[in-house]
Amino acid sequence: LTARASGAITDIRKRLGDPVSRGETVAVVLSPDASALSASLTSAKSRLDLARTSFEREKTLFDSKITSRQDLERAQSELAQAEAEYRRSESSARAARVTSDGQSVAIASQINGRITSVTAAAKLGAYVSPETELFRISDPSKIQIEAAVPVLDAQRVRPGDQASIESNGQLLAAKVRSVTPSVDAASRAATVVLEVTEKSETLQPGQFARACQSGDAGANDKRGIEPGDLGLVAAVHQTDGVLARLGFGHGQTAGFAELLAVKEDHHLA
Repeated sequence: LTARASGAITDIRKRLGDPVSRGETVAVVLSPDASALSASLTSAKSRLDLARTSFEREKTLFDSKITSRQDLERAQSELAQAEAEYRRSESSARAARVTSDGQSVAIASQINGRITSVTAAAKLGAYVSPETELFRISDPSKIQIEAAVPVLDAQRVRPGDQASIESNGQLLAAKVRSVTPSVDAASRAATVVLEVTEKSETLQPGQFARACQSGDAGANDKRGIEPGDLGLVAAVHQTDGVLARLGFGHGQTAGFAELLAVKEDHHLA
């Protein structure tokens, strides 16, 4: 979660570990950019009101056959331009989340989840620049994992194959979402995307979890992780919906690999 405009942080409403809802304000930044957007919106609203009044007056005069159609059409054109300018200004202010006082911008969560990281820049009174990272928010109940799998192993994997993720002694259901047909030139590996299908709060950013996938597993297979399965050990970590790659090994010989990111499920639509 980053700052949308430069300025000083005047309010921090959430702390590390707090739950947040989508659209909920986490912090507020006092910014000159907010003042500029607010002034632009106010000016556009004034021009719109004037154009609407002029059009209504011209329409009344035209209906009374006092003015020409040309005057009416000019007033109508000016009204349309004022409406378009107002919509543009309103959209810009809404996108920046300008507060009602017109002096600040609100930093709001884009997802439902929990604050898992607060950066050093997120301090009351601190000056921040646009795109400065302030918070990280994750929803561990909606994740997918992108894994780099050796070509020979990838041949055993098919979309829809069942998988298991072991975390803190709990076995979570997952499935293979897709397997890329191409091979990465640098890693010489194919990409397999695993989707967690069972809601759980045990998958938290930064912890380790072991994932295992078997190409012959049935839809209701709950046997867990066994030798010979295609497996991995990974560190779960969520950052801005960017997917990272994992290395797969075989069964009990699977090595450690770090999962640098997980992705929100609602971004997949």
